Amino acid sequence: MEWSTIVRSSANGLICAHSSNWGLGPQVKNSQGVLLLNSSWFSTNQFTLELIFHERMKQYRCLTNDSSIASAIYPEWKRMLGRDHFFVAGKIAWDFHRQSDNRFYWGSKLNTFPEFMNMTMLTIESSFRSNEFSIPYPSNFHPSSKGEVLEWQNKMRNRTRRHLFSFA
Repeated sequence: MEWSTIVRSSANGLICAHSSNWGLGPQVKNSQGVLLLNSSWFSTNQFTLELIFHERMKQYRCLTNDSSIASAIYPEWKRMLGRDHFFVAGKIAWDFHRQSDNRFYWGSKLNTFPEFMNMTMLTIESSFRSNEFSIPYPSNFHPSSKGEVLEWQNKMRNRTRRHLFSFA
């Protein structure tokens, strides 16, 4: 089922507006002049990485439903026992490392299953495992052209700022 259908049909609010626009969330309507182009700015939820990635992959021009000719998206599992597969998660890696079957504990046991040991996991924060890699949290700026990026960079370069904050 398509996300847009789920969002429209969700009367109870479990699937919120953050799922709209292919996971980018609602477009910023009025930034009161702070942002250059409102069309490039969205209220993106920090945990929509999986949805954003999935929607982008569906736009891949070489996408196929024929697994016998696929090389990047749907290679056969048995050929390399998952070594050529990857998994994108919109949560931190630790959410998938629960060590107990107690359902009241935090997270799930997904990444402790043998089938996942060979897969590459792309997530917003990784753990100690060699098959996990971090991807930054999604930002709210989603430019559609190089020009939009350059315009924003120029605006930031030309601003007088008394304080500069950096997050690591």
